[in-house]
Amino acid sequence: MTILKKKKKKGSPQITPDERY
Repeated sequence: MTILKKKKKKGSPQITPDERY
């Protein structure tokens, strides 16, 4: 989950599209 948070900040500010990955 730590890596997802970092990617979400670089990509989209939303967690929904990030959680999909």
